Amino acid sequence: MKKIIVLSFLLICVFPVLGQPLIGGLARQANLEMRMKFTSPNLATIEKLTAGGMAERGGLRIGDQVQAINGKGFSNRISLAGMLAGLKGGISLKLNILRGNKEMEITYTPLSKSLENPPQSIIEYGNLTLRNGQKVRTIITKPKNKIGKLPAIFLVQWLSCSSVEIVGEPSDGADLLIKHFSQHPDFVMMRVEKLGVGDSDGSCADCDLNTEMEMNKIALEYLRKREDVDNNHIYLLGLSLGAGLSAVLGQSQNIKGYIVSGACTVTWFEHMMELERRRLAFLGESFPQINAKMSGYATLYQKYYIEQMTPEDVIKQHPSLKNLWYEDPQHQYGRPAQFYQQVQALNFEKAWSEINVPTLVIYGEYDWIMGLADHEKIIKLVNQNGANLAELFVLPKADHNLQIFESQQKAFDGEGGMLPKNLIEVVENWWRKQKD
Repeated sequence: MKKIIVLSFLLICVFPVLGQPLIGGLARQANLEMRMKFTSPNLATIEKLTAGGMAERGGLRIGDQVQAINGKGFSNRISLAGMLAGLKGGISLKLNILRGNKEMEITYTPLSKSLENPPQSIIEYGNLTLRNGQKVRTIITKPKNKIGKLPAIFLVQWLSCSSVEIVGEPSDGADLLIKHFSQHPDFVMMRVEKLGVGDSDGSCADCDLNTEMEMNKIALEYLRKREDVDNNHIYLLGLSLGAGLSAVLGQSQNIKGYIVSGACTVTWFEHMMELERRRLAFLGESFPQINAKMSGYATLYQKYYIEQMTPEDVIKQHPSLKNLWYEDPQHQYGRPAQFYQQVQALNFEKAWSEINVPTLVIYGEYDWIMGLADHEKIIKLVNQNGANLAELFVLPKADHNLQIFESQQKAFDGEGGMLPKNLIEVVENWWRKQKD
């Protein structure tokens, strides 16, 4: 097996290499100052522009339809997202657009994405190299004016291809937790961007779960070896799918404690069956209509997750299931089919049953993606190994991302979300008990 090469972290140092500035060994992702949405094959529509930003100054207008980026077209939202993620700041960007009936070429040079700058913390942007040679962005924060070995917290992240950086104000409770620990007066915190996200190499849409777990293991190993980290006091923060993955990652890793939210404990097949039923109900379908569709989903997900066919191949075999599939033929939620087949192979319940350290489990009352029963099961499994090791906090009116909504339907629709007021207090109260 090829030896894993671990590169050291660099403290926000900028080095020009062939005209491209590097930060912590990697080029910085572009701040496009605009948002586009895939609207039809080979077209994406500009939906938003930063007023006075480089994109607007370069000539882009809301409503412009993008046909190609740097001379390359895209066939679906997955390929579009991958192309946008790979753009770097300070490098000229050419867009072929359609404005009305007129074809145009717009060129501008986007700035680099801003860096986090926590006032009370030292921040290190660095990188790690995976077995396949690709580099991933790492971000480590630690409190200023503290010496010696400190407890550390490692983020085990969610399913989607979204960044772990919180530049500016947090948008939901999950961001709030990350920002809180990145500026914590007691913790060293470590985050890693997935392949194809932020400044990392590669493609998130092509990255399977095994590669992602390898990334987590390499990063956790590096964290343990840091001179400023107390190896006996490492905590895992697992959000969404990362909650279950944290239990798997922590096996035989001498983890001191867990903070998790939005967890899944059942098999992925069972989870998706439950999710589809809830989703259809929030979309307004009647119970008889939902019941009729669930047998189709049972066939689709049996073939997909368990028999390891791609959704495209399942639909070719069962054309009647085509109307049930609302994702890309080879992907789901931006990840490759193989990713979910590897999740299906995991035994989350076994992993949780082996945990015998303090665990804080957070559940949003209006979470329609994961269920309360999964979180209650974690409490039961962990507490079998010691009374009161695990405790459950249900955040009132919160969705899967711990954002507050007026109703469950508005949580599903994403209308009018607000940041939670008492989440950090709950987490800090739990942490004080661990210190005492």
